[in-house]
Amino acid sequence: MKYADFQGELKSGVSGSYIFYGPEAYLKRYALRSLRKLIIPDEAAEFNRFVFDESTFTVDKIYDVMQTVSFTAEQKLIEISGPIFHRIPEETLESLCLALKSAAKYDTIIVIYTNEEEFDAGSEKQPSKLLKTLSEVSKPVYFAKETPAKLVRWIQRHFTSEGIDAPQQVCERLLDTCGRDMFSLSSEAAKLSAYIKSKRPNDPILKESDIIEICTRNFDFDAFAFSDALISGNAKEAMAVLNEMKAGKERPEVILGSIAGTACDLYAIKLLYDTGLSKYEIASRLKIHEFRVELYLKKVISRETKLLKRFADACYNADIKIKFSPTDSYEILDKLVAEITQN
Repeated sequence: MKYADFQGELKSGVSGSYIFYGPEAYLKRYALRSLRKLIIPDEAAEFNRFVFDESTFTVDKIYDVMQTVSFTAEQKLIEISGPIFHRIPEETLESLCLALKSAAKYDTIIVIYTNEEEFDAGSEKQPSKLLKTLSEVSKPVYFAKETPAKLVRWIQRHFTSEGIDAPQQVCERLLDTCGRDMFSLSSEAAKLSAYIKSKRPNDPILKESDIIEICTRNFDFDAFAFSDALISGNAKEAMAVLNEMKAGKERPEVILGSIAGTACDLYAIKLLYDTGLSKYEIASRLKIHEFRVELYLKKVISRETKLLKRFADACYNADIKIKFSPTDSYEILDKLVAEITQN
């Protein structure tokens, strides 16, 4: 189900267990808070909420909680978070699935709360084996990134609740300036509301000049995606991203720093993989999360190691030029893209 479907269940009645997954962290957290408020309406009922992470989770503890008597509430809430699924034994997963399946019988709501770095859900067309297994006994709730149109309406409601008129065009400018992260947008809306109430209490209308004056530009730069375009030889895509960053006046050294870090990780992971190490051993050696290693491995397994080394070396040389050369820094980045994507 999607977030909207889950909202419907909050109104009609929740039961059993749920898996919260997907890229939109703000709505995911908001949904969990809404669920808590529904099941735990007062402080006394807080006794009915139990939280487990990778350091405290065991299936036996889940059963212990389910079998306890609820205090001042009809249902208990169990929240499970953290990277508990990366190396979970098959028998433990089977036992957990039995617990999830029986949650309703014990008047218990169980929520497995995930983030993308800790939980491999696969894709919409090809869900992972793990997600399929859990979905057989739980209700999967997917939290997709909101479209710009929905974000504009959402941010308008924020301003309306503060008694501020926010024209659609100005809200679109806010998204262009601050990005589409809902946490950031919520923070920027709070700043703008306070500013307008203080400076223009008799003119509570959001203006583009307010955004220019108050807001922090946030370019949503995906260094991994950019690096993937480079090592794939996709000069057009890489230059499109770079040109957008230039337009946003993102500092060249910040851009290069992000790319260089990713380039070094890709090269190191490929080197260790070539020696026969598993993704778990690579993660331990480099002190990188296992899921991130797995994600990077999918990109580098088919790449020649010498290409990844050339990428890392080129980033290193470009970094020296940016720091010590009078040459225009953006020109150095242009040349980096050309060098890496050339045949």
